[in-house]
Amino acid sequence: MRRLFALAATFAGAMLLALPAGVRAEGIISSLSVDPSTVSGGASATGTVTLAFTDPQPTKAKLFSSDPGVASVPPEVIVPAGAMSAQFTVSTNAAAPPTIVQITAAI
Repeated sequence: MRRLFALAATFAGAMLLALPAGVRAEGIISSLSVDPSTVSGGASATGTVTLAFTDPQPTKAKLFSSDPGVASVPPEVIVPAGAMSAQFTVSTNAAAPPTIVQITAAI
């Protein structure tokens, strides 16, 4: 069984974001999730990168696995223009021993 943890910079609590006039807030990841969080036998999971704001341009998020030999992710996922999220596949290796793997995303 492999446990996949999704890591992203998040804030637990209320937050007010005020930006100066003319400054755009695109490219901020608000969450990263993996479902299911535990897989076994070479099964795959679905990851979702969610942005804090929509962007009029496509936003590229780089993806990383702490152990790509156990759980691999594509090098990047693109959130389409005007969208808040994009999904990607987390593939696992059936021959790998039970391991905890961290999946991270960055803009």
